[in-house]
Amino acid sequence: MATIEVDSEFKFHNVGQGLFYTGVVATSRASFRFIYDVGSDNQTAIDQAVDDYTGDVSSVDILFISHLHKDHTSGINKLLDNISVKHVYLPYLGVGERLLLAVMYPKENEWYYRFLQDPATFLLERHVEVVTFIELDDNNPFRRGSSEPPRRDNDTREDFPLEIENRLDDLGEQRQEEILSVESRHWDDYLSKGLVKFKTHHGYLTVFGVWLFSLFNYHLPSKAVLEFSNCANRALGSLDLKSAITNKNARGRLKECYDNVKKRLKNDFNNTSLILYHQPLSGYSISTIDFPIYCMYNLIFCHRWCRNRIVEYLYTHQKRFGQLLTADINLNVDFQQIYKHFHIYFDNMFLIQVPHHGSRKNWNDELLSMVPRPSWWIFSAGVKNRYRHPHPGIFLEIAENHHFGYWVNERYNFFAQSKIYWP
Repeated sequence: MATIEVDSEFKFHNVGQGLFYTGVVATSRASFRFIYDVGSDNQTAIDQAVDDYTGDVSSVDILFISHLHKDHTSGINKLLDNISVKHVYLPYLGVGERLLLAVMYPKENEWYYRFLQDPATFLLERHVEVVTFIELDDNNPFRRGSSEPPRRDNDTREDFPLEIENRLDDLGEQRQEEILSVESRHWDDYLSKGLVKFKTHHGYLTVFGVWLFSLFNYHLPSKAVLEFSNCANRALGSLDLKSAITNKNARGRLKECYDNVKKRLKNDFNNTSLILYHQPLSGYSISTIDFPIYCMYNLIFCHRWCRNRIVEYLYTHQKRFGQLLTADINLNVDFQQIYKHFHIYFDNMFLIQVPHHGSRKNWNDELLSMVPRPSWWIFSAGVKNRYRHPHPGIFLEIAENHHFGYWVNERYNFFAQSKIYWP
């Protein structure tokens, strides 16, 4: 039987204070491309990065949007202008939450407010084929589509299916009906035609029968958001919340409502982040793995052990290639939920994106002890951002635990290439 070989490349683009991550998994018969977030506080940087990426790419199979903050979404419009995107996965946010975001960002481009007002319609009108919203199922929060990751079939035929298999659980019917009751009347039609889907994070996706994707979020609406929505309803009178999202004057009238709750929002919107984990399916071997050679010059606070080991690491036969992308989630809100969801994958991880650009408040060093050494820990943050990200103490903890810390910013990107096979 023939051996299946897969070439892959994954890249954190140099966009400064934001996140733009791309990946490609290619067999001899087809390739699968995906993106996790496409945004930055530096609009020039994200526009340039999107133009560079789309200069060589005409379509993307999946765009994962972790959450709706500007620094993770500001490149969506240009991306959809330049290429076609087949599927979009994103967390579902209620109308009140989306209005609150619109008030938080008062000077954005009009497309952003249209996107917040009706994300499904905005994306489908831009020729996205299917929009899938992910939400925690309150009625059964710990149910999982499978307790174990799927295994590669031992049959290594060359005619393995060239398809994306979605094994995520459906969101409960009652919750779907609640969502449809507050959204555009078009959403019922979208749902019946399969253009919009509602899923939970329980389960997984597989691509070509060789690559696994697992999602997670623990977003629940906060009291501060509910208080803002009630205040907005009173302030707007007969104007509904959804219409106010694209109405500049209405958004301006809600500034006081926002000011009353902003100190209590804390990480609420960061914690809507959709975590993405991906890896080759079990039974694989890695024949080659490569990183940019300038990595060794960008290891901040790296012990001599770390610097000496990096060259060895680049050329050692590598048995791990799982990658955990955390966006802006706070690892301290309920780390046990994250652990329960991903614990079967920790031994396969070799790369982890440090959440929220390296914020100390969102960091939990428990994760360091759960991932094999050495592994890569990637910070995506601007050089002169006003939040002083990334925190140097996190770099020190990573180095002291014999891992590699790497800072992606306006100047440096990071990529990992590999050739993987199933004998």
